[in-house]
Order: sequence, then structure tokens, then C-alpha cells
Amino acid sequence: MNRAKTIRTARGNQPMEVFRLIASILVLFVHVPFSGNLNAVINCLARCAVPGFLAISGFFCYGASAKKLGRRLWALVKVTVAAFGLELFWNCVLIELEGGSSIGFVRAVLSNVGYYKDFLLINTNPLRDTFWYLPAAMEAMALLWLYVRLHGTKPVNYRWAYLAGLLLLICNLAMGVADKFFGIPVETIQYRNAWFFGIPMMTMGLFLGQYWKQLTDRFHLSNGLLTVLILGCLGVSFWEWFGLGGRDAMVGSVTAVFFLIMLMAKNPTLSRNVGFCRMIGVFGTLSTVVYVSHGVAGDFCQKYITGSGMLPLITLALSLVAGVIWA
Repeated sequence: MNRAKTIRTARGNQPMEVFRLIASILVLFVHVPFSGNLNAVINCLARCAVPGFLAISGFFCYGASAKKLGRRLWALVKVTVAAFGLELFWNCVLIELEGGSSIGFVRAVLSNVGYYKDFLLINTNPLRDTFWYLPAAMEAMALLWLYVRLHGTKPVNYRWAYLAGLLLLICNLAMGVADKFFGIPVETIQYRNAWFFGIPMMTMGLFLGQYWKQLTDRFHLSNGLLTVLILGCLGVSFWEWFGLGGRDAMVGSVTAVFFLIMLMAKNPTLSRNVGFCRMIGVFGTLSTVVYVSHGVAGDFCQKYITGSGMLPLITLALSLVAGVIWA
């Protein structure tokens, strides 16, 4: 079995597991920020986090059967429901502590048809708008599952998926700069969703799952050259963020993730030490739990540990403890 096949099917890429955990921590620090310039730097670096999550998911989807994609879709559905349930429970606790009616709140949320429409179309969450990633990933995976399923027993031709992803990515980047360069106001939620963000990033990962070996061989992309390209793209990302007032859609971040995926694919193993491998084995669960729980953990810390400059680190500690317990 060739190396590329091993990486795709075994999901044994250690750098990607490390990246997922680091990315989830960066997202936490965006939502529970440090003060001063450090927060601005973290915000810029975090623009690579969600594209990286989606691209890694797509990377491991290349060659997967509809049945396997269905299992991954179901896993995303369960995580999304768990995240919604946790947020609903937390809001109910806060309402009861303030003397309100949690039952009335639950009824209002679950009976509002507009919430469901926005959840599906633009991936907003009535309980916490920062959780747009989960429905975006879920819907992108659902479309990929449907695409593969429609091929039946025939070999899957991904070219139309790649073309659609590229066109949607162009739309995403154009909407991200429309206000700055053309004076056309575009709300972030209009391009930060499954359609203009989830699908492009997941299909980019899918493309790299198929072609990373050919690309690195054809263009002689060594580890050193890929590292230089990643740093150069991050430099562009910093220029976009600080010089142009960039938002979620930035060329530098997307291209940095593109080259980073190739670098991690070329070097799937950081260490063969048994203890290290076991530790890496729980990183996937930790990254998921940190992402799902950091909103509630951050609310708790801001409500009961106010005034502490260590608030982001305390929130991270609580989220990691929750992850270790869950794992």
C-alpha cells in the first residue's frame, strides 16, 4: 500500500491532530481574548483555524465510500446536537439563576421557525453565533456524501466538486473585500457559512487528498520550501489583517492552509514513541471538546472570575479538563 493511501485511510497523521488542537485553542482565545496586541496577533493567526479544520476533514474524505462519509456525517450531527444541547442547558441555568422561566425560553427557541431557517441557510445559532462552524461542516459533509452517493458503484469523478469549490471560494474572497475595495457592504454571515466557506475549504482538502503527492513531486516542494511558502502566506495574512482590515475571508490564510496541508501530508509522523502516540490519539477528542465547551467555560469564567488577566488561560484549562474527562 502506498504512502498516500496509508495516510488517507488510517487517519494517522500526527501533525494534523496537533494542528486541530492548536487551532481549537486559537479559536478559544479569539472568543475569550487576551488584552492588547497579543489579541490582534492571535486573531490573525486564528483565520487559519476553521479553514484548516474543514480542509483536514476533506483531505481524509478522498476515496471514502458513501457509507464511510455517512458515518462521518452522523458524527458531525451528534457533535452539533451536543453543542446545541450544552448551550441550551447553560442558558437555562443562567435564566433560572436570574429568576426567569427556562421552560418558556426553551419553548421560544424551539418553536421559532426563523431560527431553523437561519441555522440551515447561513448557519447562525440563536444561542451562540460563534458556533457557525459546526452546521457549516455538517452541511458541507452532507453535500459531499450526496455527491459520492449519486455516483453509485461507478468511480467517483471529483472534478465537478473541485470546480464548484473553486468558484465558491472566489465568491467568498470577493465578498470578504467587497466593502474595503468597492464600498459594497457585505455582512460576514453572508460568506461565513457552508455555501461560501465550508464547501470551498472541504473540497480544497479533498483536492489535496488526491493530488498532494503529485503536486509536491511535480513542483519539487521540499519541507523547507513549503515552510517558506507557509510563512510567506502568513505574512500576506498579517498584511491583510492589519493593513487592509481583513475579516474572515483572507487570501493569505487560505493559501497558508493549502501549503500546510501538503507539509503535514509529507510528514505524517512526528514521533513513534508509544507514549507520544497515545497522547496524540486523544488530541482529536480534545480539540472537539475544547471547541464545543469553550463558550460555556468562557461565560462561566467571565461571570465568576472577572478582573483576571488570566481569564483566557483559565477558560482553556476548564475546557481541557472537560476534554480529558470526556476522552
